[in-house]
Amino acid sequence: MSKTKGFLVGAALGLFAMRVYGQQHAPAFGTTNTTLYRVGTTEFKAYTNSDEYFDGGHELWPGLSATGIFNATPHLPSGALITYVELDFCDTNTALHMLLHFQECDPVSGACTEWATLSSGYTPGTSCSSSSVDLSAFGHTVDNATEALTLNLNFGAFDGTNRLRGVVIGYKLQVSPAPPTPTFNDVPTTDPGFQFIEALAASGITGGCGGGNYCPDNPVTRRQIAIMLAKALGLSFH
Repeated sequence: MSKTKGFLVGAALGLFAMRVYGQQHAPAFGTTNTTLYRVGTTEFKAYTNSDEYFDGGHELWPGLSATGIFNATPHLPSGALITYVELDFCDTNTALHMLLHFQECDPVSGACTEWATLSSGYTPGTSCSSSSVDLSAFGHTVDNATEALTLNLNFGAFDGTNRLRGVVIGYKLQVSPAPPTPTFNDVPTTDPGFQFIEALAASGITGGCGGGNYCPDNPVTRRQIAIMLAKALGLSFH
């Protein structure tokens, strides 16, 4: 392997191996890594302004005069493939529990489609736990232009025996689907790198080598590497 190719591979691996969980703006790069985005208790809003509730930043529960209904809007990037949702809770009530609805709503009509429903539960000796649903087979890709994601939480008890610890949503990044026609003369739809080269071109990361070609087998210089990485990551000098 040449020094130039070794540098490119090493830089790519170093960037794509980063796994920062539970942060909205720090996704786990790569199409196989899972980003775990945590929706904290302070991101849930009471159904009415008159609702009485208590939120210590890590636990949320309603007061006796509340509706017990809270809503949150998770912020996931367009193109993300949703794979997982988890309800973290503390529940010491033997009969009344929390119910979480994970929904996709039409921002125009307001009609909602439920993707998953999770419930808290009481286990003797273990007051705090979690429940989760694997959504890998669901295969939904986020589209912020046409949908609004919502988390609707309903408390069963109002005496502090039901407490929210947070909600975790898992997703994977994806490469955009390939277009029906090629952008470059020398990268046909049958080329194994077609989808990925098209994604780079559509993102403005590469414009090819001139004359309507991409020159897929040409060596890459350190200058070209710097341009592509800086564009791909949106690097700034500040």
